[in-house]
Amino acid sequence: MVPELVAATLMSLYRMFAAYLLSLLIALFTGIAMARNRVVETVLLPILDVLQSIPILGFFPVVLSVLVYALGPGVGGELSAVVLITTSLVWNMIFGVYASVKSLDPSFDLMASVYRIPLPLKVALVYAPASRTSLLSNSIISWAGGWFFLTSAEVISMGSQTLKLVGLGSFIFDASNRGDAQAFAAGIAVLFAVILATYILLWNPAVVKYTG
Repeated sequence: MVPELVAATLMSLYRMFAAYLLSLLIALFTGIAMARNRVVETVLLPILDVLQSIPILGFFPVVLSVLVYALGPGVGGELSAVVLITTSLVWNMIFGVYASVKSLDPSFDLMASVYRIPLPLKVALVYAPASRTSLLSNSIISWAGGWFFLTSAEVISMGSQTLKLVGLGSFIFDASNRGDAQAFAAGIAVLFAVILATYILLWNPAVVKYTG
């Protein structure tokens, strides 16, 4: 049981970090675009407002048809899990970036235009630092939400078939189905320990360093 649990933990951590990095890129790109372009803001703001209210299960049909059926259960399954976890992480982060960049003094953009600072440099030196505090605070909430939906992302139902990926979510799901109380308790304990460890080792130091 121990080797299986270790492998499950590592795979779940990989999916969570992959989904977080994808969410970070989407949040920066989308949040900045919405805050700095009125047309993009008008179009995307109501769409994102609707999308954030859809539970992760609501994204299953689209993700499965695009990824699993197109790429197969191996690569498609892994990509599906990362994308589905992303749908539980990204919304808070987008709105955090949007609010932060939207509240910036317009003189920053004017100065950047005068000195002809390219967009990538502007993002790195102005928009990303301005969004840092809100991104960190929203990331903690999003990270917790991602772990909550981990089981749904690692156990994917396709009609009469079920695709189970190696991970803590599927480990706990299988232990519960076969009535293995010891494995179920071990899975829950490891899941709690991983969440606590990432908060103590990652999120808390980051918040203290950048917002303290």
